[in-house]
Amino acid sequence: MNSIDLSRYEPDPVFVNSRRETVVICILFILFMGWSVGVSYFLGEQSRYFKPEDPANIDLVWGMPSWVCYGVMFPWIAVNAIAIWFCFFFMKDDDLADGPHPDLAMVDPVEVEADSPENANPQQNEGGAN
Repeated sequence: MNSIDLSRYEPDPVFVNSRRETVVICILFILFMGWSVGVSYFLGEQSRYFKPEDPANIDLVWGMPSWVCYGVMFPWIAVNAIAIWFCFFFMKDDDLADGPHPDLAMVDPVEVEADSPENANPQQNEGGAN
């Protein structure tokens, strides 16, 4: 059996940064989804047992039912603040053109289109089938 020594290979920094950012985004999604669903369910379940004809029993926060304020509005504001911080301070701006593989650098699409076989002899395509 051939054994491959993986210790001499380093992962691409773009991959490492994108993996780190993906893990953070997934954790934040799970946390805020749990907060929103959990708080909305428990506070909304409590308000379900109040008689609708007696609005004095409904807990209001800034004119909204408490479950809407704590389960929808607060997580929305918090996740927007975290998203702003994440985008401006946490994410790394990786240069994709100067990667470890110069043959995988970005290619100008105009040059690729000009080199395509369809554009080699335009008179053949205009004449139709003979």
